[in-house]
Amino acid sequence: MENRVKIFDTTLRDGEQTPGIAWTLEQKLQIAKQLDSLGVDVIEAGFPAVSASEIELFQKLKTAGIKAELCALARPIASDIQKVLESGAGRVNIFTPCSKLQSDAMKIGRAKNAVETLKSVEFASSKGLKVEVTLMDAARADFSFLAKFSRLLERRGVSMITLSDTVGSLDAFQTRHLFRRMSRIVKIPLSIHVHNDRGMATANSLAAVRGGASQVHVTVAGLGDRAGNASLEEVVLNLHDQLHLQTGINVKKLGPSVYRIARIGKFEIFKGKPIVGGRAVSHASALHATALGAFEAFPPERVGLKRSIRYGKMSGTSAVQALARKTGLKLSEVEVKNIVAKLKTEGNKGMLFRQSAVIRLIKEEAIRAGQIVNPAVVKRNLRKAARVK
Repeated sequence: MENRVKIFDTTLRDGEQTPGIAWTLEQKLQIAKQLDSLGVDVIEAGFPAVSASEIELFQKLKTAGIKAELCALARPIASDIQKVLESGAGRVNIFTPCSKLQSDAMKIGRAKNAVETLKSVEFASSKGLKVEVTLMDAARADFSFLAKFSRLLERRGVSMITLSDTVGSLDAFQTRHLFRRMSRIVKIPLSIHVHNDRGMATANSLAAVRGGASQVHVTVAGLGDRAGNASLEEVVLNLHDQLHLQTGINVKKLGPSVYRIARIGKFEIFKGKPIVGGRAVSHASALHATALGAFEAFPPERVGLKRSIRYGKMSGTSAVQALARKTGLKLSEVEVKNIVAKLKTEGNKGMLFRQSAVIRLIKEEAIRAGQIVNPAVVKRNLRKAARVK
């Protein structure tokens, strides 16, 4: 297992297959710049054979100062490779079915398709393109065919082979086993492209790395066809924190970058989304709010987000007293109970209070008790408390 894992982002290509998403050229340019700033290694920006606008996108990206490697998708057809050359992309990802199930469904003979793929690889390589081949539905292909085909691709000079779990059919144990077996078949780098149909995309991506993969295909927020692809933010944070591996990603930019891309692309981030969803960095339980370190997998600041605490019927005196101490105001037991009573009364009606609203209640109780409340001092105390680990 290598110490550095490459992040191949396919938001602009596979992510745009999300139902309801159709981006303009300008939106794609802005998204690509955000991905580049975040530190992805490869941006699969599109499929040049499908339209002239895809070619134009690559040409504009070439002059936009993008540091990431630009990759274009292509079928194993000479005309597709020619369109990649027109686009100016330096890398091509040739996708080809390798399971009998998909080959039969697409009415493509596997043997004939393998020959055409090898020809396309030779043609692309002869034109100076760096070639990656994605073996579609590798998860459901018979291993003997997969192994033989991969050896032939390696001999033709392919720089990387991507094994695709096209419909998310494997579990993590099967994925690791597949990559371990394939690592003994070929010496060139392996990559994983997995879909989230069974909710296993992140786990399978990590398992592939444990099995020998050195690159992972991802999309921002797990965008993609059906249930989506492996989520960039989930894969990256877990590679760093669980597998203790490195990527080129600036982890502290993950949250802000995901939300900027969502604004540019006009899609919503599910509030329950792991790592970056609003609820993922929020607390409502009184116990959780007073013992945050024990009830968080990671501090929200780790990914550039801020923690949110909501108060309501589950809030107790300890949570309110802890917040009061942060403001620098001193409340008696009775005053704290007055606030808690209001939180519970309104909470039973379905209302939740933001922290700012509870601070306002604390100020009101302090003023009623005869304290002098200086808003500037309260703000300064809260900022100071936030800096304390």
